[in-house]
Amino acid sequence: MRNNVENLPGENKHLVTIEVLNKDIKDGEVAKIHMMDAETKGFYDLSVRHFNESNRNDLYIDSMGKDGERDTVYLKNVLKPDLYKEVQDSILDGKGHQSFVIHQENAVVSLDELVKGERYGQFVEKAENQKDLTFKDKEVETYKEMKNEGYKPIVSIEKQIEGTEQTGREQARKRYMMQQMNGRDY
Repeated sequence: MRNNVENLPGENKHLVTIEVLNKDIKDGEVAKIHMMDAETKGFYDLSVRHFNESNRNDLYIDSMGKDGERDTVYLKNVLKPDLYKEVQDSILDGKGHQSFVIHQENAVVSLDELVKGERYGQFVEKAENQKDLTFKDKEVETYKEMKNEGYKPIVSIEKQIEGTEQTGREQARKRYMMQQMNGRDY
């Protein structure tokens, strides 16, 4: 496995790694997938869990879907067999504290979709956890792009967009009225 991150000219690449944690963790979390979003520079983490000690393939993540719900996905359906086996052995054989870089060619799923899902998940969590929230312009633009890609609308962001668009229309109407008034002779 290569441990370098290649960038093709003009192409953003997310940095995705998997860190194997200490085997003795009690909550079932045995590893973490760390992601750096190439577009927003945000950081996201996904827990890799393992509860069934008798089943070596019971390694899974709960990734965010376009519908705003978390979906259980088995790690063997995320990583190709060679990398999956390395990670699985590291987790279950108690090697712990090892990290692996996940390249697209070592993944079964689109790393871009995995990162976008967690980006969307942060929007959902922010909307759920705050009463008076305002999203930055860049966040709103990113959200609009994701909505166009099929992600479920988030009510609080939609209200902010609607308010911004309504304010813009009101300002345009006022400018038009002022132009009309200034053009008249009294």
